[in-house]
Amino acid sequence: MPFIVQCPHTKCGRFMLLEDSARGARVACLVCKGAIEIDPSSGSGEHQQAPLPAPSPLPTPAPKPAPWAPSPTPAPTPSGFRAPAAAPPPVKRERIAACPKCNAPLRLPPHYRDQPIRCPRCSHVFTPLR
Repeated sequence: MPFIVQCPHTKCGRFMLLEDSARGARVACLVCKGAIEIDPSSGSGEHQQAPLPAPSPLPTPAPKPAPWAPSPTPAPTPSGFRAPAAAPPPVKRERIAACPKCNAPLRLPPHYRDQPIRCPRCSHVFTPLR
């Protein structure tokens, strides 16, 4: 029954199908023409290979960050109440104006009071009302 052999030469390494009569003989590789000794005692008929090198160890994973911890609470005042939190910054108010031609809503910053603006939808130039 035919068996498969791999060429031991580093430049070749091709697989070949050989007949049982080739067991225990020296044959030439069908591709690189190098000599191959076939082991007669091997059940599969493959040549003896050097053991593979041990795999390199995996790198150690990076340490995990510390879990999130809330910020420390401020100490209570002598009366037992905490100081009020800082007020959020004031919100800049944007006006919403409608284009008189296409009625598209436009957000206007506060400094656009009496300046002419162009509608991005219909390109109509108008001065928004207060």
